Amino acid sequence: MAGTLYGPVVMPGDSRHSIFNMLVEGRLDASTRMPHPLTPEEIETLRLWVDQGAVKN
Repeated sequence: MAGTLYGPVVMPGDSRHSIFNMLVEGRLDASTRMPHPLTPEEIETLRLWVDQGAVKN
């Protein structure tokens, strides 16, 4: 949750602007894609987790 030099990776309550969600959803540059894409269900679970405040991280 501390993030990187560029700021927080997870933005609790805001999956749309969370770098974490952008990575798992493939919304960033192709060079930063995850090696094993997640299923739509897994992506939705992570989106909901972040939107609900990323509790118990």
